[in-house]
Amino acid sequence: MTDFVERLGAMVISPRETLEQLSKERALRDAFIVVLLAGAFAGILLGMLLPRMMPPELIPLIPLDFTGLFILGLTSTLLSWVIYVGILHLVAKLIGGKGEYSMLLHLIGYAYVPYLLIYPLSLVTWFISPLLSSLIDLIGFVWYCVLTIFAISIAERFSILRAAITVVGSVVAIIVLAVVVIALMAIAGIPLA
Repeated sequence: MTDFVERLGAMVISPRETLEQLSKERALRDAFIVVLLAGAFAGILLGMLLPRMMPPELIPLIPLDFTGLFILGLTSTLLSWVIYVGILHLVAKLIGGKGEYSMLLHLIGYAYVPYLLIYPLSLVTWFISPLLSSLIDLIGFVWYCVLTIFAISIAERFSILRAAITVVGSVVAIIVLAVVVIALMAIAGIPLA
């Protein structure tokens, strides 16, 4: 447990070096725990803040209570981790990546460390200033993106620039996929709303 906590601290103080060290290990369980904790915080945020942020007339339209929103936040975080890393890995392969999916999954799991700090801080500050809370969330997202770029660079064994291109390429791939799915739904006559 001490090693795990030390790794979390090292991800804050010297993330690139820590990710380099983690790439020599295969402790996917610890990466899963980081993402699980981030998902739990996301679920708490979703469960506590979504009903407060919505107009009162829309609240009855949410079929989930706090527990349902918590589970939604937790499971969507875990699923998005696995799926997004798959997309990142495919894009990285297209531009010459030489890594393995499991290594990328492992390292990007640690990229969720900022959320362990940001989500609780965001929750507390939301009650003081929703704008400040949003700014804190943005800082956490940028921090996550930087760590993700480091993780891709190390796992796929290429430059920071190629890793950044991988992130941008994955976002483009997701947008194209969403447009194709919406178009196919429209062609098939499936209602979009």
